[in-house]
Amino acid sequence: MIANNNIRKSICYIIPIHICFALLLLCIPLIKEIKEQYPLIGLLINVTYQSTLVLLICRILGSFLKESFGSFQNRGFVNNLRAIAFGIAIIIGLVFVWKIIDFSFTRYNYDTVGQNQSALNIYASMFPVVFLVLSALIGPFTEECIYRGILFQLFQKKGSIMAIIGTSVLFSLLHIISNIGSNMHPISLLFLFMNYFVAGLGLALVYKRYKNIWINISIHMLWNTIMSIIIIARFA
Repeated sequence: MIANNNIRKSICYIIPIHICFALLLLCIPLIKEIKEQYPLIGLLINVTYQSTLVLLICRILGSFLKESFGSFQNRGFVNNLRAIAFGIAIIIGLVFVWKIIDFSFTRYNYDTVGQNQSALNIYASMFPVVFLVLSALIGPFTEECIYRGILFQLFQKKGSIMAIIGTSVLFSLLHIISNIGSNMHPISLLFLFMNYFVAGLGLALVYKRYKNIWINISIHMLWNTIMSIIIIARFA
């Protein structure tokens, strides 16, 4: 569990930087236009943002991460492997169920590839190594610490269901916020939201069961690594 004083520090430093990046860098038309026209600038912005988050997280949540890692090691390789496999299975199961529902309502006739994914495709084609590091390693680390670490503990004060649903909603909003106010069809936006929501739901359920952030980080890293390699392979 994160100490209360570190939760307060996280609210003062980590969360505002995370929100500012989402709201300012993803939503301001001029910034979005610069990122689209000059992908290198967009990549540098992302690297700076993620590096700042990593430094703050390690500084503020260092004791929490160290304690969780000790518990992770004590569980043993086999138990951790089972937990990771279980987590992946939960996410795949939730995604599968959601895709059936999606197809039943839309027959996949709506575009659910958001601007966030479009930007990632550009980075993957032009800067594959940096893209892989950001998407497969740094992104999962910062997102799990924020959503299944800081925010989960905050929502947990209102109950486990609130923690699971609340963090999943916020996790999804972060990934679709750049599409809000765009020309994207409302149905597409809703279903794009749900794509990320079910993934966040799976990760929240895993954290609720095992209560170890490194299991979540491992699952998220493995999932993103596979997805990132698939994206990079398209442009090889």
